[in-house]
Amino acid sequence: MAEKGRKAKVRICGMCGGRMSPYWVRAQILRCESCSLLSRSRIPTAEELRELYSAGWKRPGENRSLTGGTDRRLADRFVQCLVESLGLESLKGLRILEFGAGTGAMMKALEAAGAEVYGVDPFGYSLLKQEGLNAFRDLSDLPAGMCFDGIFSIDVVEHLSEPWSIVQKLKDLLSLHGWIYVSTPNAAGISARLARSNWRELKKRGHIVFFRPDSLEFLLRKCGFAAYRRLCWRIDYGKGRLRGLPDSLLRALKLDGELRYLAFPSATES
Repeated sequence: MAEKGRKAKVRICGMCGGRMSPYWVRAQILRCESCSLLSRSRIPTAEELRELYSAGWKRPGENRSLTGGTDRRLADRFVQCLVESLGLESLKGLRILEFGAGTGAMMKALEAAGAEVYGVDPFGYSLLKQEGLNAFRDLSDLPAGMCFDGIFSIDVVEHLSEPWSIVQKLKDLLSLHGWIYVSTPNAAGISARLARSNWRELKKRGHIVFFRPDSLEFLLRKCGFAAYRRLCWRIDYGKGRLRGLPDSLLRALKLDGELRYLAFPSATES
């Protein structure tokens, strides 16, 4: 439900061209009336974002909302869930790209599962190289003509001012029978619905746009993915068994805090 407040200046949605209107007013969040994309009313400039991330990467372990919150334990679990979701026994022989590789935990987990792994992260690049990983600063730095069997993008799209442009580039890097895994905080989850302008994800300065299931699915269709499915993985974040029970219920109701999608360029691959 939108919060009441003074009328904000109308802005056009960059993803679909629809009208953006006030939604969570105190947090200055707008919502597209057509595709449901949520966005900050003021988008940070490229220079502001560079300053923010450069400062965060000076102490990557202390700024995980900017440098990536996936540790090796979680990364191994993500890989296990992915293998099961794809109906595979392992990732052996697959070439996989992680876009937004952070501190490298997921790249290492993918390598341990047998994949040939590449990573792109403009700010984590130096750390990834020090770890001996195949890292690049930008998608344009990848070897010419390289394509991938799979692409991982964990909690990255919300950091991008125009994620539709980046996801389109990622789609173009996939092989005909490839797939992409995309995850992002769920702006239609129970936490967001209850907290609204106080939702914890809004307090993370690097978060620019916010997705609900319908807006993320619109993004995937816009970028040329012919098929996709929402994943409801059971991920143990160390809350303990009893505290994990509400999470299981929220996943069943699709009100959990994370959107996870597996998308395919070809409809026959889903």
